[in-house]
Amino acid sequence: MRTSSWLLLALLMGLSACASVRNVVLVSDPLSCEEHAELGTSYAEQKMTGEAEKEFRAGLRKKKDCTSVQAAMEANNLAMVLLTENKDLDEARRLARAALEDAGPARPYVLDTLAEIDAKTGRISEARLALDHADMIAPANDKALLNQLADTRKKLPELPKTHPL
Repeated sequence: MRTSSWLLLALLMGLSACASVRNVVLVSDPLSCEEHAELGTSYAEQKMTGEAEKEFRAGLRKKKDCTSVQAAMEANNLAMVLLTENKDLDEARRLARAALEDAGPARPYVLDTLAEIDAKTGRISEARLALDHADMIAPANDKALLNQLADTRKKLPELPKTHPL
């Protein structure tokens, strides 16, 4: 009789353990920083900004596994998504400013992002300065970037003209 009680107890414990398996949480993220960036970019291109934001944030959490330029671009991409969503523009500005430090050859793109954020938050002078800097360091043969900078500049309101006394 005792043996059957132990078997029954063991069976019940086993079943209860199986029932809790569905609550297992994945602790390790199998994707690399680069893979999160690719997924985020794909989502952003499809206007799936919520999913893009999640992927860029996940990529930033893997910052130590990225090159400094990759991490900077991950931050810039997240800043662009936040700007697109018109969501937490202070965080977007912090991300873009932090990305400037390590952006390397992508620095003009980050400056464009910063200019768009500054324009949206009413920092028109800062936006113009960012665009001026981007224009100075943008490669002359990167027509797409130069066009993007020109488009961003066109979005800025005109500065009031001063009249001489």
